[in-house]
Amino acid sequence: MLGLPLLVSELGPVRVAHTSKDANTRRQDAFTVHRCPGPDAIGSHGMVATVVPALAVLGTGMMAGVRSGVMAADAALRREMVTTEELHHWLGRLRRVPGVARARYVVGSASARAESPGESLLRLVLVGLGLVFVEQHLIHRPDGRWARVDFYLPELDVVLEFDGMVKYGGSEGRAELAAEKHREDDIRSLGHGVARVVWADLFSPPLVAAKIRAAARSRGRV
Repeated sequence: MLGLPLLVSELGPVRVAHTSKDANTRRQDAFTVHRCPGPDAIGSHGMVATVVPALAVLGTGMMAGVRSGVMAADAALRREMVTTEELHHWLGRLRRVPGVARARYVVGSASARAESPGESLLRLVLVGLGLVFVEQHLIHRPDGRWARVDFYLPELDVVLEFDGMVKYGGSEGRAELAAEKHREDDIRSLGHGVARVVWADLFSPPLVAAKIRAAARSRGRV
């Protein structure tokens, strides 16, 4: 309802909440109706009642897992649907709910700087690999313009970009691909290694690590 991203593979039974504090939890095969988390937990989207965005984000992390939770949290923060303070407020209220440890990790890992769900997942991969990185790093190009890259790994001098590959179709897409190649050539000309990650790579951290090592080796960094 709120348009927040998550992985389809991590979807489970539908979980909704009562709007009345007097109703009890009901479990069915396909869905569960939970007790009302509080009158201030219920908002609306159009004409439909929904839980407030902060609670939706935490619930995603608790029920669908960390990856989907971080995707949702990043998007909600970037769109200014929630604040970090709101997320922490609801974490406190959910402290005895099963799965809240996952929600805490989601909040601690969330970033408003991620511009796509793919970048959210790639950031988690980099954290898991123990790599130091800077998000949305600016590089001064030879022509005087600035290039903003998804991730910069300063210890390896490697630029890491997530490429969803959906933007390169048609004549406009081909022109954008050519401009992107020129931008990448400029970054390499400054001595940086460059690696590109696509959706399939996000579910294979060793493959991401191998691409990063190859980019670093190309510049004599490892």
